[in-house]
Amino acid sequence: MSFYFTDQIQQSFNKIFHQCNKDIAWEGKAELDALVKLDEEGQKIPGIGDVYAILARVYSGPQFTWIEAGFPEDDTKAYSYLHTAIRKGSAIAILQAMRTSGALTPTIEKELPMTKDQAFQRVYEGAQKGCSYCAYAIANVFQWGDYHILPSAQKVANEGEPSTFVRFLKGLFAQADQRRFANKITAIAQQWLRKSAEAGLVIAYRNLRITYVEQNNSNMEEQVIFEGGCSRFASHDVFSWRYL
Repeated sequence: MSFYFTDQIQQSFNKIFHQCNKDIAWEGKAELDALVKLDEEGQKIPGIGDVYAILARVYSGPQFTWIEAGFPEDDTKAYSYLHTAIRKGSAIAILQAMRTSGALTPTIEKELPMTKDQAFQRVYEGAQKGCSYCAYAIANVFQWGDYHILPSAQKVANEGEPSTFVRFLKGLFAQADQRRFANKITAIAQQWLRKSAEAGLVIAYRNLRITYVEQNNSNMEEQVIFEGGCSRFASHDVFSWRYL
């Protein structure tokens, strides 16, 4: 069942990101490559922007799929596909671009088919319905601080927070209050990463592990590595901070 992508795209996505079988993963990539070729030939492909967004991720490097898949890393193609995905209306590509150094160039900013906040809202809806990749993208918004510039994400972060006046009073003890809020943001990111992992996205374990490393929570870190199972990069120590 698909909660965000078309059924056809979801099936190919699952082969790449929900499996630990190299042959199946390459089969999924080939299916998406075929859709890109049809698009380049002028055929109308529903959800084609998301196809480019997924392939942009694939070409961003092995740590962004799973290392043993052996997909080629191609920065030029990754950026090109990400820009095409945005131009073709992929909301998830916009959130990806916010996590990709140098991707949101002034030209691309002018060509955004929707605002960043609208993109967040669309992806957030997909995450709530159960899309593993949407949940992962929403987790990234909170894990890496993008929520600061997204009104809808700020609303999520501030749910249950005290009134402005009470926050002013708490401001007298700013350090403790900031620490509490930072812990809340981390908890939101962990919530969506776990939802993503439980929905089948093996790379979610890696970012979930990072949150526990930053909290010096070795017990939970070990549990995440164990839960990752076939996702060997969940315990891999080499991370790229350029794409997350």
